[in-house]
Amino acid sequence: MASVFTWQRFRGLTPEIHLVLAGTFLVRMAYFMVWPFLAVILYRKFHLSATSIGMMLTCASLLGAAAGLLSGYHSDRVGRRKVILAGCALGAIAFFGLALAEHPAVYLLAIAGVAIGNALLESTSKALLGDKIADARDRELAFYVRYFMINAGVAVGALIGVWLGLSGKQWAFSVTACVYVGYWLLLVAKLRDSAPRAPQAGRARPGFAAACGQVFRDRVFLLLLLSNVAMAFVYANFDSSLVQYLTRSRAPQLMAMISTLVAVNAVTVIFGQFPILRMMEPLRPRQRIVIGVALMGASQLLFAAAPVSSLAAFILATFILSVGELIAFPTFSVEVDRNTPDHLRGTYFGASNLYSLGTALAPVLGGLCLDHFGGGALYLGLAAVCALVALFNRAASAEPALSPARQAQE
Repeated sequence: MASVFTWQRFRGLTPEIHLVLAGTFLVRMAYFMVWPFLAVILYRKFHLSATSIGMMLTCASLLGAAAGLLSGYHSDRVGRRKVILAGCALGAIAFFGLALAEHPAVYLLAIAGVAIGNALLESTSKALLGDKIADARDRELAFYVRYFMINAGVAVGALIGVWLGLSGKQWAFSVTACVYVGYWLLLVAKLRDSAPRAPQAGRARPGFAAACGQVFRDRVFLLLLLSNVAMAFVYANFDSSLVQYLTRSRAPQLMAMISTLVAVNAVTVIFGQFPILRMMEPLRPRQRIVIGVALMGASQLLFAAAPVSSLAAFILATFILSVGELIAFPTFSVEVDRNTPDHLRGTYFGASNLYSLGTALAPVLGGLCLDHFGGGALYLGLAAVCALVALFNRAASAEPALSPARQAQE
């Protein structure tokens, strides 16, 4: 059987798919040129507390999760193109709003607009890949490339933001808005819609409540979703709680240590993703998920055991976490695609966007655990979460390869 990870297979994807993949990179790059500095602007401009800023971002994440579910369902009814264009336009308007805002309430509305716009883009773009690519192995490659584009965009965008001196500059949000506008224009010119998939003969298209009911009664999908929420929660603690843990523990050369760990994570994911996944290609996707989750759990045990004075131990833990991440996260999308009925593909991918609940809860719950129990307890708890997820997915490997919904369709 031909390998998934070949240049010929990638070149064989249609121009529309290449556009969506390149757009994913551009949007993420533009987003991370300015978004990491949002908290700095809110503090300098309005002297908001860390709690207030955190609540604004958490509320935006929750709105984005809900919007992903709604937009996925509507993309099944009206087509992907309209929803993707709406998400791109909303993102552009919201970033222009951030560039012009002079009141915290306006910032809150704009932040919510960014979260909702990105949710529309995220869930519907993944559903579009499933619609436009007939071959299952080509689709698998597209999902892995998309994840690579996200990480490359994050790394490049953050570097450009620092290099161009965009940190703390409110007008810089307009640069990101212009990138969204450019992507929107390309989509208008190049992206063709595919007709919404009809349900099986003799069945009416379900309403929103019925479609959600079908999605959340799908045990295979629900297991994947809960696993993804848990893993997002574990990984998000690397971005939020680890910094607080090292700060409170008075780690030597703190800023250099944090920068090194972030760099190790970025370099590992960007340069290691395809070589590692190619080595794991003979394994089934669920087996890859189990291995990825197990590696993430091992990294949490090392974080718990390592003395904060040992940079080498934290680099090793970060490397193991990064390898687990690059295996597990894109494979979740591959498994969702394999277990999704065609006429509800958008609804399924919209529901899968609820994984961001884990990201939203991590700063709050991680901070509470640090305050009351300490870093060791936090990382042992995160390792236990990984162990449970690995066990659940190991058990699921014995079940049918496709969900009941997909089996009924086929």
